[in-house]
Amino acid sequence: LADESARVNLNFAPVAVLRALGLPENAAQAVQDYRAAGAKRLASVDALRAEGLVDGQAFRGLNRDLFTVYTASDPRQPHSYLNLNSAPEPVLAAVFGISADEATALAAKRPFANWADVLQKVGREPSTFNVAAPQYASRDMPAELALASRCYRVQSIVEMDMPGGHGRPVYAGVEAVVAFLEDGTYAIRYWKELHSGAAKDLSGDARAEAAAPGKQGEKPGN
Repeated sequence: LADESARVNLNFAPVAVLRALGLPENAAQAVQDYRAAGAKRLASVDALRAEGLVDGQAFRGLNRDLFTVYTASDPRQPHSYLNLNSAPEPVLAAVFGISADEATALAAKRPFANWADVLQKVGREPSTFNVAAPQYASRDMPAELALASRCYRVQSIVEMDMPGGHGRPVYAGVEAVVAFLEDGTYAIRYWKELHSGAAKDLSGDARAEAAAPGKQGEKPGN
């Protein structure tokens, strides 16, 4: 189980945050232009390269584990899709426009109880943040941010002994990204079936190059 809400959503994050996380100026602008063109959305993190928004060198230099495309519960009105309480230090640095050392110190002060607590612990004016806009009063949390998570990446793998396998186990399973919605239902944002003849083939973060069609249903237990 991994917290997808700790990652920065490429489809909605402010360009200043994308730049702070390593996208070159021209690439960050290309992402913004892509998003503005007919309300288009990136289907995966790998689509940055597939859509020609970043060149090969810049793409290889990115820490792709810091990004996602799945976390907005309502893509038409995205809000509260980045959890400050679980975001890694580079994301905190990018969001608040602070140094790596300051982000390490800030992470040690978590959990954040509310926006006033965030401001007190960051110790900076909101106007200096990479997510803040001039219209936000200091008491208002920017729409992108949250203090809890609604989206998770789940991987389930089983080991099987197959006839004729000469004692070599076969691994199979699924990986999914599930978003829990405000109305109590959930949406499957991503789904991939995993299968392999050896455990090493399933190591790492097995991602698809494009999102699977979304599926919705009742939240488990309801």
